[in-house]
Amino acid sequence: MRMTLGEQLKQMNDKNTELQNNMNTLVQQANERIQEEINERVRLVKAAEDNAAEEIAKAKKEVETAKGNSKYYSDRNGELTKQIETLHEMIDLIPDVLPRFKDGDKYNEYPLASRLMSYFVTRSK
Repeated sequence: MRMTLGEQLKQMNDKNTELQNNMNTLVQQANERIQEEINERVRLVKAAEDNAAEEIAKAKKEVETAKGNSKYYSDRNGELTKQIETLHEMIDLIPDVLPRFKDGDKYNEYPLASRLMSYFVTRSK
């Protein structure tokens, strides 16, 4: 059977419409996949930012703790140095102990125990 020119034109128009619809569907599906990929990447970036923010907060806390510890140990070292100096001054008053000797503005000294033992050694003779 032969188709008239009008029927052929209608069939071609129908086929063209079908192809257009198929193409639009494929474009829409591609756009949806692209949007899903964009959403996933945005989610990953946000997760990385959140993780980085947590790590930064943790590092800042560690720095603050370290600063506090440093100040504590520095203060404690100063206190102990004063106590040791006081003990040396007290031992300086005991006769026959190993003396401290000054080198510029700093004392060179034997350990406290050695200086105190020198007193007991000289007494036991």
